[in-house]
Amino acid sequence: MDASRPLEQSFQAAAPEAKQALANVQANLKAGSYVEACRAIEPVLAGRNLTTEQRRAVGLMFQQVNQAI
Repeated sequence: MDASRPLEQSFQAAAPEAKQALANVQANLKAGSYVEACRAIEPVLAGRNLTTEQRRAVGLMFQQVNQAI
C-alpha cells in the first residue's frame, strides 16, 4: 500500500506549508521512517477541516504505517 499518491492528489489545493509538510511525509514514508512521517503530518491535521478525500488519504497513510510496523 502506498498512500503517497492519494495524499498528493487530495491536498493539491492546500496551502504551501501543508504541501511542504506532505512532501516531508511522503519522503519519510518512502524511507521507512514511519514515526517521522506521523510527526510530519501533524501540522497538516492540526486545526484544519479536512475534506472527505483528504480524510481518506490520511487514513490510508496510517494504514500503511500500521502494516509496516
